[in-house]
Amino acid sequence: MSASAAERTWSPAPLLAVQETLDLDTGTVDRTSSRLGAPVVPTTSVLRGADAVVVGPALRRHVQQWALAFGQAAVEAVLGDRPVSQLLRWTTPAVHRELAYRARVVSQATLRQAGGHGQRRPAVRPQVRQARICFVDAGVAEVALTIQYGPRTRALASRLELRDGRWLCTVLEFA
Repeated sequence: MSASAAERTWSPAPLLAVQETLDLDTGTVDRTSSRLGAPVVPTTSVLRGADAVVVGPALRRHVQQWALAFGQAAVEAVLGDRPVSQLLRWTTPAVHRELAYRARVVSQATLRQAGGHGQRRPAVRPQVRQARICFVDAGVAEVALTIQYGPRTRALASRLELRDGRWLCTVLEFA
């Protein structure tokens, strides 16, 4: 680890009870009332040349924004700040079951009710900081998300597939 990476700090997000709008259809997130820090959205691919197929910059930006919004919503659902049912349309049944299971386990471990109805709030909220995308096909992208959770950094990997004109998360792995 380099010295500059060890010195990097993230400002914590303020705690608000209001959820941001989950609008994955258009690929945008309403950040006007957002409690989240701004994620890193590079203008060019960080992994230039890593794609199996060449995609246009507009598609890359769209998937980047969608992946950031979906990743934030998935992390919030697992921690009980968002109902898992909000992600039903954007996940396969297997991924939705896994998210619901993880949300139940976390709520039991922290004595919070899943779905944002708990009385105890965490002192720090996770923030999706970065998404790295590799297109394996024009309608299939593999995404690695960097999530800042207090002083720790975690990873979330997913596979997104374009089905019936919308992106769908078919695989989700927490690390």
